Amino acid sequence: MTSIGFDEADESQPFADGAKTLQFLLALRAQGVNNLAVLRAMERVSRVVFAPARYADLSRTDVSIPLACGQTMTPPTTVASFLVSLGLQPGQRVLEIGTGSGYVTALLHEMGAQVVSIERFRSLALAAHERLAGLGMAAVEIQHADGLHATRLLGRFDRVMLNGVVDVIPESLLQRLVPGGRLVGALRVDGVPRKVVVARIGDNAVDHHLGGPVRLTPLVAGVASLL
Repeated sequence: MTSIGFDEADESQPFADGAKTLQFLLALRAQGVNNLAVLRAMERVSRVVFAPARYADLSRTDVSIPLACGQTMTPPTTVASFLVSLGLQPGQRVLEIGTGSGYVTALLHEMGAQVVSIERFRSLALAAHERLAGLGMAAVEIQHADGLHATRLLGRFDRVMLNGVVDVIPESLLQRLVPGGRLVGALRVDGVPRKVVVARIGDNAVDHHLGGPVRLTPLVAGVASLL
């Protein structure tokens, strides 16, 4: 995918109105998002493509957006904050829990990651796969499975991204991290969801760092029996 740039528009992309793109990026910067790799990915990947059509206008604002199956698209500043903390390097293998619309999946791919994304709702997984394939991102692997008990995965990952809140970070996910790997998500502490960054130190130790409060929906164990 090619960059829109700050002074040009790509007519092939629904989010490619140069002025609106610039306004969106400046709004992110005003909220403290200054990481160039993250900003470039958000410039190139159109959030409006992933949002339900009736919420197209909201997709250019820093708000959550309702999805099918009771899920939501996370506000862009929260997504950006998580991506910055992920410290992703091109070529790294990333496990994403909670595919949702596929927007964050696309951003990870645009930043050069090899992405395996897990979604508990079959309809969301299928829709995200079709959407990503249509954008030329067919290399992304999307699984319909229980992301919090990822038993069918092969190998380990450099990064793990949780697109939601958990009460306890599953040990099974921590074991998926390579030494020096990192997990970013949200952890409920005293009833308040807070950003958490977990770094694996060697094979047997991890270091937790709690950040500020975030507004995210809970991640639920199990595969959805309907939808």
